[in-house]
Amino acid sequence: HSVTYYADPSYNSNVIKVFVQNGSIGTAYFDCLQFEEGQSAGRYNLLENSDFTIAGTIADTAYGWTESTTCDTNDVRGQFDIDNAGKLDSYVYSIQGDATSNKEVYQTITMNGYGGDVFTLAGWAKGDSAPTEEGTRDFALSVTFTYTDGTTETKYIRFNTDTDCNNYWQYAAGQVVA
Repeated sequence: HSVTYYADPSYNSNVIKVFVQNGSIGTAYFDCLQFEEGQSAGRYNLLENSDFTIAGTIADTAYGWTESTTCDTNDVRGQFDIDNAGKLDSYVYSIQGDATSNKEVYQTITMNGYGGDVFTLAGWAKGDSAPTEEGTRDFALSVTFTYTDGTTETKYIRFNTDTDCNNYWQYAAGQVVA
């Protein structure tokens, strides 16, 4: 699965937020996220603690990640015995979906950049997802660019919603151009 996003090249970006989100009904698990500058995958990940192995200072959270205000006590970082894919470890972020709210866990990256810069976003997910509504309910990875003029643009890399937690993990990746 690949997505390319083009923004106005005159925009300069200085804040990027990377999200995992579940706005559908059911539980989704996320692990091993990758966000990097460039048109192809490399070894340098701009995300800290992308596999959620390091606990945060607040119970059931992950170091370096922030929960949206719509998250509740069911949305946790932890070890789950959920038949992890390949070399994934057992630490994941579990988000219990709610069709009436958009639950997200995100990381903010402050950096200098220009319109036309290319990034690659990728990650694994496994979930019980009801059909989503693009832009309102998503089972996805997303990137929000905040430009120096204060405007923002968001791009989604969606997971297949026609699955459940009894099925295999999904890997989604795509290019995002600022």
